[in-house]
Amino acid sequence: MTPPTLNMVMASINKSAGETVVQRIGKMEKIDTERIPTGVKKLDDALGGGFPVGRMVELYGLPACLDKDTFIPYKIVSKDGRKQNNKGGTIENLYYRFHKIPRGGRGYYQRSESTNSHIVLLSITRDEILIRNEIVNVVMSGIKECYQLTTASGKNIVTTKDHMFYIGNEKFKKLEKIKEGDNVFIQKRITGKKPQAIYKEVFVKYHPTWTKRIINGSTYHRGKVCEAVMEANMNGIILNEYINFLNKGTRQEINKLNFIPQGHVVHHINHNHEDNSIENLRVMSAKEHNLYHASKSRVFMGGGYGVKKDRVVSIVSVGKRKTYDISCQHPLNNFVAEGIIVHNSGKTLIAQLIIAQAQKMGGDCVFVDAEGSFDPEFAKKLGVNVEELALVQTGIGEDIIDTVAKLLKAEPMVVVIDSVGAMITRTEFEESVEKVFMAPKARLMSKGLPKLTALNRKTLIIFINQQRNIITTWGGGGMTTTGGMALGFYSSVRLEIKRDRELLYEGAKKTSEVIGQLVLYNVTKNKTAAPHKRGSFRFFFDGRIVE
Repeated sequence: MTPPTLNMVMASINKSAGETVVQRIGKMEKIDTERIPTGVKKLDDALGGGFPVGRMVELYGLPACLDKDTFIPYKIVSKDGRKQNNKGGTIENLYYRFHKIPRGGRGYYQRSESTNSHIVLLSITRDEILIRNEIVNVVMSGIKECYQLTTASGKNIVTTKDHMFYIGNEKFKKLEKIKEGDNVFIQKRITGKKPQAIYKEVFVKYHPTWTKRIINGSTYHRGKVCEAVMEANMNGIILNEYINFLNKGTRQEINKLNFIPQGHVVHHINHNHEDNSIENLRVMSAKEHNLYHASKSRVFMGGGYGVKKDRVVSIVSVGKRKTYDISCQHPLNNFVAEGIIVHNSGKTLIAQLIIAQAQKMGGDCVFVDAEGSFDPEFAKKLGVNVEELALVQTGIGEDIIDTVAKLLKAEPMVVVIDSVGAMITRTEFEESVEKVFMAPKARLMSKGLPKLTALNRKTLIIFINQQRNIITTWGGGGMTTTGGMALGFYSSVRLEIKRDRELLYEGAKKTSEVIGQLVLYNVTKNKTAAPHKRGSFRFFFDGRIVE
């Protein structure tokens, strides 16, 4: 039997697929790699003309860092906002706890809290209010040269020279630009605040979400009267009937009732916590409730804290230290460390330059803000049309992969995912913060990237990532990027970005005003042009690029 010709097999494949999957090169309209420029000619030349369309690209680099022994006043809270652990600890211990990495030795055991818990800390708003903010990632940044800053009130913190400190008026300044006599902002206790409200409570035999208590050998569940009033109303019965049912009904019967959703609390509209009439009650998310009261009292809900200036008295080198850093939820990527307000900046400059160029070419663009750090004003300075930019705000890794897979059907020109380090798997999100998982993000990337590769035809997909130390038990070490090795294999281009020295004003009158930054780049992988090309360009905060 004569075998079919190659043309016959190719035609059969294309027919069954419903599209042209395979054809001879001579009949292809274009085989050259289509590219999107960055707007920086030297960088475009190093990439072979720009970033390749229809491919994956990884942009990565190191974050600014804090010494491993830096104390972070974090808390573990349940999904409904109730504190489970408020002791805080060093940033190194926080790293292991956040990523559920078991550690040997006394004091390092993992406590079992409860399911659906979150780790939060304090962040400062534009109004200089300290509020509870969720941690989205903790990064091990390696061994770096560090410096100790000491303030007049006795606050001490050890950071790298590029870590930023809050100096007032919504501005942050790098340590290397801070000198003795300058002011930074620290956390302070607010005095004279109103006494904490004591809510009336009710004890029942069973409630699926209320706090469980054992009294004289009998188990009861404790909740606020206002919660009982609201839930009775939600179930269409009066309060006494509802409490009676919680005491006498079976668990199966009670679980069928309507309850206040997890992550939500009952708010008293007239601020009188003794007025539990249904007309005075409203269900709000815990985060919305915290923000509301913080804006009214200028006090952090859980502790009565504000901020104040403190004078820097010394900055001294302390040698090389093991370092870590934290990313927080949008839009407050700052936090309190050792009582001082500090900041961690994302690495989105190159990605947003590409978005700006793609929009000029008439393409649609999508920005996936997993890190919660997208700044529309900064994007505008880089030429991004933020009104036309599609923004996806989720940190759940599975949702990000599925959403991008659906968006690829529309063939947008560019999709940016910021960042891999901030992504969290659904299992990690839903389980206890103390439950240990082995490389869940690496498994997610290994399954998700082949799916995106198979669906992608004309979209440049950019993953922003961070470097961290390799954790080993046998020595060795080195640096790697988060999310396992899959992204490195599937990326056609990998570009390492480093922020170098800051650029000062150079007018007729010399000043210490920082007006820009020198950006270094290294093309560590390029499957569409020659790799291993390095270079730099100057970026000015008004949006100018100078090569």
